[in-house]
Amino acid sequence: MSTPSALAAALQAENELSDDDELPWPKKAVTHAWQNTGPLMDITIIVYGSKKGEDMSDDRFGEHQRRVEIELSPRLPRAGMSSQEISKWGNDLFSLNYPAFKHSQKWYCEFCDKPARMSDIQFLTWSHLTPPSMNIYVHAMCNPSIGPCAIKLRMAVIGLAKVDGRPPPPLRMGIERPEDWPLMGACANCQQEDTAKHTTMACSGCQLTRYCSEKCQKEDWSEHKSICKLKPRVKWVWN
Repeated sequence: MSTPSALAAALQAENELSDDDELPWPKKAVTHAWQNTGPLMDITIIVYGSKKGEDMSDDRFGEHQRRVEIELSPRLPRAGMSSQEISKWGNDLFSLNYPAFKHSQKWYCEFCDKPARMSDIQFLTWSHLTPPSMNIYVHAMCNPSIGPCAIKLRMAVIGLAKVDGRPPPPLRMGIERPEDWPLMGACANCQQEDTAKHTTMACSGCQLTRYCSEKCQKEDWSEHKSICKLKPRVKWVWN
């Protein structure tokens, strides 16, 4: 089953998880997921994009398309969760840690030569499997709402849905302004524009999230540990 999502929804949930009495599990089951003791779940997150100076021909798509693949094997909050609960928990875990995936490289738009600020996200969940699994596809975009790149993205998403035998996800609701969002290539903590122009350092623990300084990395640890302590397995297809 698929559950489409947009960047705005992910960011809104990022630091605004529901109160404990509104969830079938405590907040710490998401913010401190490494402490969970339930059954394992397999989560694969793939971020697609391009880099500065990329050849814009269609040859760059396919097996060697620039991307990062992140595999997680967190434990669920408890045994006996329903399919809906498993899907929601996986969505919440991703949304909380979205900055860790967003600020992982000097990402440019998947379809043009502009720096990426936003993304389009698709969720596929197979909660009936043992262990349950979820795939999350993140497309680095200059503007996923309107314009030629948004059209190309829509065509690609519809094509993938047809291959998988799924209906296409609904259109994005509303039009977002790219300038309202930090560059994906910026530091994960301060998110300052100029940090996207300079070399940033990947966290030595996860080899994923990038920072402009040791100071920023230390400041972000209280948030970043929620993903880093899950020991993600990271594979880059970049060069």
